[in-house]
Amino acid sequence: MSLHFKPLDKEDLSVFTPYFAAQTDRFCDWTTGATFMWRHFFGCRYALAAGCLLFQVRHTDGLDHFTYPLGNGDHEEALTLLEAHCAATGEPLRFTTVSPADTARLIARYGEKTQVLPQRDYFDYLYEREALATFAGRRYSRLRNHIH
Repeated sequence: MSLHFKPLDKEDLSVFTPYFAAQTDRFCDWTTGATFMWRHFFGCRYALAAGCLLFQVRHTDGLDHFTYPLGNGDHEEALTLLEAHCAATGEPLRFTTVSPADTARLIARYGEKTQVLPQRDYFDYLYEREALATFAGRRYSRLRNHIH
């Protein structure tokens, strides 16, 4: 079986729901709203394989990256299919939006070939509701200035 990544369209969003629901890591990326909202900016494409959902996204570095398989399917088989896809297309196998647990799985699978590069610009941030509503204090001065 070869992977066929297709562009994300609004009709596809309902397909993603069970895969997002199965995620124990709560990245904002694993929501239909964020996925749909950023689909054009990141050139988001997806494929279903081995009972898993895979995304291919183009980051601001201009390079394509893949997500770790989402859902309750066979992650090892999905990774094998992804490796075959990359070998067939000549694309390097690069991952993005990977949880600490999935990072450990990738390191176990790929060993010394694995390089982990945290990208702070893509980190999720949580704010207290009251603080975000008022932007009170020095801690929120950058956000206040950004809005002004």
